[in-house]
Amino acid sequence: DGASVALIMEDDARWDLLPTWSSDLEKFVERLPEDWTVTQLSALGDYAETTKLFYDWQRERKSAPGQSLTTLPKGSRRLSGTQAYLISRKGMSRLVKAYRSPAGKTDVCSMTCVELEECVLADGVHLDEKYRVATPPLFVERSPSSDFLDSSRNMILSWAVSLSLTQGKAANLRMDGDMIRDVLAEGLKVPEHLKPNTFMEHFNYHCKLNHGGGSKCSIKTAYLVNQKPPRMEEPTLAEEAPVDAEENFRGHNASALGRVVMSRRDLAPK
Repeated sequence: DGASVALIMEDDARWDLLPTWSSDLEKFVERLPEDWTVTQLSALGDYAETTKLFYDWQRERKSAPGQSLTTLPKGSRRLSGTQAYLISRKGMSRLVKAYRSPAGKTDVCSMTCVELEECVLADGVHLDEKYRVATPPLFVERSPSSDFLDSSRNMILSWAVSLSLTQGKAANLRMDGDMIRDVLAEGLKVPEHLKPNTFMEHFNYHCKLNHGGGSKCSIKTAYLVNQKPPRMEEPTLAEEAPVDAEENFRGHNASALGRVVMSRRDLAPK
């Protein structure tokens, strides 16, 4: 239909993180590098891969205009990401050219494997600087298939929310994933309020509804502190982590609010 960009989403992709976005997808696309081909909007991996992506972003964004860096090259990162991704006309042209048979049809037999993000996209479009991954990811899988992916999802939620709450000034992987999921899940029930830069609105409603508002609705200062990457010659966070990294991660994320059950009620009008 002449479109220059396509958004591809699987059935397990959800819009939970929309309130943490700094802009809509149209403006996100405008900030992508020239000649980009594919941009993963979701990215799940193990503890080490997620931590490395976060720290690489922290290092690179220091030299970015306004310290705003919305993507990094995918490279060799083992981050699954076909829940949601963007593909440009150039990326699609590469993909079609790579797998089109002499008869003009797409030849799936020429694909090296059937895993979409690892082979079909990577082999067809090429993992160069133009193949990107969103930082932080804009989508997360609602129900990860394993415990270590659940830990990765918690880190991504913390990254996105802390960045949103500080208006892009700071980010960390320390926030309480359970509390974040409760706030975001309730936000999905009121689609008229589901828009970028509204996480604080949803959090205030969440806290007022369950805790009465006031000082109890303040967010821990530790949740708003920027988590700087270690020096390159030092061990990374993942290398220093104990064997049971997920348990250690959860143990340091007790919510100031505790685990609460949200009722189905619309946001109060401003």
